[in-house]
Amino acid sequence: MYRGFALLFALAALIGLTALPSGQAAQLKHFKVGSWDSGAYSDDGLRNKFSHCAGSASYKSGVIVTLIINRQYKWGVAFANPAWKLTPGANIDLAYVVDGGEARATTAKAVSANQALIGFGDDGARFKEFSRGNQLRIAAANQVFAFDLTDTAKLLPALLDCVTQQINPIAVTASTPTAAAAPAPHSPELRAEATVIAANLLSQAGISGFRMATPDEFPELKADAVWAAPDVMGTINIMAAAAPKDLDNIRSMVIGSEAKGCKGMFFSGSIPDDGKEQLIRVFTTCQEKEAQATIYTLAVPRKAGGIYILRTMTAAGATVRSEKPAKDADAGIRKAVFTAVPK
Repeated sequence: MYRGFALLFALAALIGLTALPSGQAAQLKHFKVGSWDSGAYSDDGLRNKFSHCAGSASYKSGVIVTLIINRQYKWGVAFANPAWKLTPGANIDLAYVVDGGEARATTAKAVSANQALIGFGDDGARFKEFSRGNQLRIAAANQVFAFDLTDTAKLLPALLDCVTQQINPIAVTASTPTAAAAPAPHSPELRAEATVIAANLLSQAGISGFRMATPDEFPELKADAVWAAPDVMGTINIMAAAAPKDLDNIRSMVIGSEAKGCKGMFFSGSIPDDGKEQLIRVFTTCQEKEAQATIYTLAVPRKAGGIYILRTMTAAGATVRSEKPAKDADAGIRKAVFTAVPK
């Protein structure tokens, strides 16, 4: 088993978690994904605080490759070789290619004399690229290194699931994927409230041709209100018992539940918002064979207490199968939400 705990925590720190302490990381969980030796790690030796999940593989060249996702869902790929003599803290200019794709120039950070990291932050495009790839080639210091990306399509979703289990273990033990991302509908009063909110919101967002679905039309969505428009649909759930502090848990709850329900390649990300209002924005994509489903989730506080969870997705059977209809609708809803939702 690869036990570079100090390396793994240093990598987690560099991709945006915390400052590096003097102690070593402790392994909280161990699992295998193909040839990748993987686990969850704390940021100290006391197993007190989860830091990141990572999977490592060793190559004949002597290089150990580690894919890592921290508790903020930022990710990176690291390389270690005992024979290297790097300058700790130095930037390393390099280029990489996944399969026959475009050569991309980037910068790695030397973590130590024999360890370096490429931090991708929350770059979903690169996440997809590594998930779908078969081979990674790195050109640096007049050398070219080649690495098989076997099973990364399984490893990266497994690491996402690992992070979510550590942050919010209850969310990923739900019986169905939608149970965590969209809590079961409540009383007729809450359903009525959700329906009114949806109608006002969609009107102000400029979404034309929408209709409110009947309660038995999409029972699998377990929503307080469901709406449908050409090529796009959405739901509203009211978490009446939630507290404002629970907003921070929505991100991991959504990503974890959708990752658990996806049987193909899974991608996700937390969308930054430059507004001053309190909200959480997340997108998830599940690609199975030729089908692709993208869901945009928006969580905002409720005046009467609790949280509204709004989901926007491409409609089933839509003639347009890209994510654009859902993305455009989500953009309109985000702009309208704080005028349509009572404060």
